Amino acid sequence: VAASAAPSLTRLWDALGVTRLTPDKLRNDLAAEPLRAALLQGDGPSRVLRYAEGWDGRALAALGRLPVVPCEDGGHRALVGDGRAWLRPAGALGDFLAAEATTEVPLVRGDVAQNFVATLERMGAATADLDALRTASSLRLLPDALRRLYAVLTAMRDELAPSAWARVELAQRPEERGVVGG
Repeated sequence: VAASAAPSLTRLWDALGVTRLTPDKLRNDLAAEPLRAALLQGDGPSRVLRYAEGWDGRALAALGRLPVVPCEDGGHRALVGDGRAWLRPAGALGDFLAAEATTEVPLVRGDVAQNFVATLERMGAATADLDALRTASSLRLLPDALRRLYAVLTAMRDELAPSAWARVELAQRPEERGVVGG
């Protein structure tokens, strides 16, 4: 029974010995792997996030460190720390990440991000950016994907520092770096 149950029912729950669900109890349950898997089946993540919407910042931050957020790749991840899930950015960068880097830059599942963005942000979610892509050490792009990335970067040119844009331009012309054969 949720801690926010109608006050008129509180005495009944107490008399029946029904345990009330608190943020700490739910976080403890979600921290235990077998129970977490059961709680996150089906619409479990939406139920957890809906319940967590009213939590204070401390409780939400603690929830953000647990792998409870569903991602586009089918897994569940934390919103903070190594291997974190990211909110999908708008525009060309978001399209590129969704198509080419779903493992390296895991994105929060679209419906979850749309319905719970404020709660996810309070839990520590950040929108993926070029730094998220840059730090994805396992990212390996085939030539076509690399060309699409250059097109994304070109579209974002005004958002890049001049020194970063100079590196992008140089990277697009391997012959100027002394690389033979592209």
